[in-house]
Amino acid sequence: MKLSKMKYWYIILAIGIVACGTPESPKSEKLSDKTENVNTTSYMSYGTKIKANGALPVKELETAIEGKDTVFIKLEATIIETCPKKGCWMTVDVGNEEEIMVRFTDYGFFVPTEEQEGKTAIFEGRAFRDTVDVETLQHYAEDAGKPQEEIDQITEPEITIAFLADGVIIKQ
Repeated sequence: MKLSKMKYWYIILAIGIVACGTPESPKSEKLSDKTENVNTTSYMSYGTKIKANGALPVKELETAIEGKDTVFIKLEATIIETCPKKGCWMTVDVGNEEEIMVRFTDYGFFVPTEEQEGKTAIFEGRAFRDTVDVETLQHYAEDAGKPQEEIDQITEPEITIAFLADGVIIKQ
């Protein structure tokens, strides 16, 4: 009789495990994007959650913003550099030896400060034409660890296309 009671409890335990499934893992910032050919690409997510699909190559930004002050857009680009102090901005390659700075909405999130160069980033937000004053340009150069003599050579504001991202994913 004891043996059948133990079997009974093992069966109840097995049914409970199957019914409940495995314990839920904690929320992770790691996302996967499944493509049609069943490849899985891993991304780390920062800020508002975004998906990789629908991103335009960053070289199409100039065409997208042409004749407009601001556009809401999702772009894909290669990271050149991230802010080494806090990760509060990144620069991305636009091609033709040009780059744009991507800042993050309300400094609401940061990206890693190291080992991001050369990785693919997808970011969604607002692109707009901006005049960056000398003081801000010098601050960015200081954050990037540029030598003081290079910082001192910044004496003119720059008119540029800026990007304010709500969310970023970086391919791992």
